[in-house]
Amino acid sequence: GNQTNWLSLIGASLQSFPPQITPTTFPFLTQLCKQKVFGWFFLRSFVLDLGHNRIAALPDELFDMVSLRGLFLQNNALLRVSPKISQLSSLQELYLSSNQLSCVPASIV
Repeated sequence: GNQTNWLSLIGASLQSFPPQITPTTFPFLTQLCKQKVFGWFFLRSFVLDLGHNRIAALPDELFDMVSLRGLFLQNNALLRVSPKISQLSSLQELYLSSNQLSCVPASIV
């Protein structure tokens, strides 16, 4: 079947989005990866949990992660979310609560 893999960095005291998510920085990803683009390894259907950190901004490369099924960013310091988030065509779950957002892109409302 279509297995969903999780990468959880919840409560990791991150002040910014991890610059690279690779098997070098996260060795257990070796079996999950299928291609490397912009220094990111794209996983087969996966959920990225970065909740409960201090992340203030999201890199544009994030919006190229077309296999992303869930993005958990609750309890961070986000000020805005790029309209490019609509490029995440597989995204089914998005958690943005408890951030410093004044608005969200119309494409995700």
